[in-house]
Amino acid sequence: MSMEGEQDLNKVYQSCSWMEHVPDSTLLSSLSIPGTHQTMATTVGRWGIIHNKCQTRKLAEQLEDGMRFFDIRLKYDVKLSDFTLHHAAFYMGSKFSEVQRVCEAFLRDHPSEVILMRVRQEYKQHLSFANELLSLVRQKPELYAHGASVSSPIKDLRGKVLLLQNFDAPEIVSGDYNLLRIQDNYEINYNHQIQRKWKDIRDHFELAKSGESDHAFLNFTSGSGYFCTPSLIAWTINRRLNAWLRQHDGTHERIGIIAMDFYWKESVDLVIWRNRTVPRPLSSPALA
Repeated sequence: MSMEGEQDLNKVYQSCSWMEHVPDSTLLSSLSIPGTHQTMATTVGRWGIIHNKCQTRKLAEQLEDGMRFFDIRLKYDVKLSDFTLHHAAFYMGSKFSEVQRVCEAFLRDHPSEVILMRVRQEYKQHLSFANELLSLVRQKPELYAHGASVSSPIKDLRGKVLLLQNFDAPEIVSGDYNLLRIQDNYEINYNHQIQRKWKDIRDHFELAKSGESDHAFLNFTSGSGYFCTPSLIAWTINRRLNAWLRQHDGTHERIGIIAMDFYWKESVDLVIWRNRTVPRPLSSPALA
């Protein structure tokens, strides 16, 4: 065996730093990337509405688990001069300044990584939202990847947050969310609609496989409706997703960015391992 082969065998997979194994010239859009929908919705809120909760793991834990796409929903609070995290009208108990601190700390410890952050204005529209947020982004050039996009080479993005702007603004300071090819058919009220949602997810996998490498594909596995909570839908979808990933394990075809509710850690690893250069432990559960 060559020395190079021996070194490959000695590589250690750690979900917290999996991007260190991705060559610098690789386009970010060409990767399979795990992420979360409604990233900060880890509570039912003070009104106890179960439709609010979409995650069980905190942002720092999601980052350590290997998640690299985050769905951040903000409302501008004039009194606080800060942005608060919301799920529709409901406050999720966090502020955007806290999100930034977590991301800064993680990237300081893991400079090989890239964070994709979709940001949209949630609940009440505020005229100052775009100006205040973009001003904040410009004040942190060490954190945000200015002038980059999802099709930039990863060497230009390491140690940075690529903010995907999903709100009206006079300019694009970081990435443009609207350039992604997105499946987000989230309205689900009946069982047959869950079946349709699973088909939509699989169809978007196929689009990502055959699409150009400089085109990014975002696939939301989440859903909600009056009669179906996010947790109920995730219970079915996550089982099917994990089974599909296991069935297609060992292939390196891109499936794009996968944004999940109540994710399974094994599914996260299986998405990451679809990237050809990322090593996997011989004892990985998918091989059992």
